[in-house]
Amino acid sequence: MTKTRSYGIVHFYDLVDIKDVSAVVEFLRADLPACKLQARVKVAKEGVNGWITGVLSDVEAYCAHLRIDLGTVFARTDFKISPCSEQQLSRGVKVWESGSVCKLLDEAEAYQELSSQDRAPHLSPQEWHERLEQGGDDLVLFDVRNFYETRIGHFDVPAAGEQGCRIPRIDPRTLSYEQVPDFLAEAENLAQFRGKTVMMYCTGGVRCERASTLLRSTLGGDSKVFQLEGGIHRYLESYPSGGFFQGSMYVFDRRRFVRGPDLLAPEAAVAVEACTTVVGECCIFAVVGETMPFEEFGRVSIPGCSGSKLSVMKRSNLEEPELDKGQSPEPYQIREEQY
Repeated sequence: MTKTRSYGIVHFYDLVDIKDVSAVVEFLRADLPACKLQARVKVAKEGVNGWITGVLSDVEAYCAHLRIDLGTVFARTDFKISPCSEQQLSRGVKVWESGSVCKLLDEAEAYQELSSQDRAPHLSPQEWHERLEQGGDDLVLFDVRNFYETRIGHFDVPAAGEQGCRIPRIDPRTLSYEQVPDFLAEAENLAQFRGKTVMMYCTGGVRCERASTLLRSTLGGDSKVFQLEGGIHRYLESYPSGGFFQGSMYVFDRRRFVRGPDLLAPEAAVAVEACTTVVGECCIFAVVGETMPFEEFGRVSIPGCSGSKLSVMKRSNLEEPELDKGQSPEPYQIREEQY
């Protein structure tokens, strides 16, 4: 009897000083194909960011291999390993040298100055959950992901008790991470954070590392800013039924979106009663006064709507297209983003 192969994907990032970026790039470019793995990995002087796919056991073994053979880079890296299908494996190996692990500022000197400052303290998924559960008028949630990500899933914390208030969620409605500084440069936007305890989150944590520093430095004084350790990914592993996270988590690999059970081993996933609520909606239907739940990120159409594809949901962060039912807007092309 032929044993079915299990496939997996590991997402990772680490902020660590890399002395010889080119050497790390060349090592990975040669080593990954030799180990029959696929990858998208960005290497910078300040660290690494990316993902690797392949046979699950090979992916697990490769993470251990990196800790040993590239220990100066990967000794303390948080490898987030999840199952995936063979169809969801990446195609080939792409490893490249970059100016940063997660580009936030265009000016090199400004970015270097930002990188030298202290990042916001991390809260474990358990600490994060407990803090949200306690609530309080001083709390605000800050989602630093892009509009098309927040549209299909986000933290939503209901009011605690009759006198409680729902925790506000601030969504900058960006189309790329580099627009976060522009959002924080507006006094009206920044005012939402003043005097508050800010709970920042993103998919895997890397975008919060620099954005939290920027927010702290912009607010100044005794600002209270925290970031979710390991991002939504680690939170959903700890609370696979969803916890306070509603909807699906967008990912930049070929899976496109996942829920808590998708991050667990199959034998653990079957025991989870996950929330299946779809919070995303097709914007083509929205402009004609109708609603249609939608989160199928990929080349998938909704019956009855010729324009209901990924490009439709994420084409605009400010205005929905002025269309009649059935019309398709010009697609907005999203770049490969950070995790």
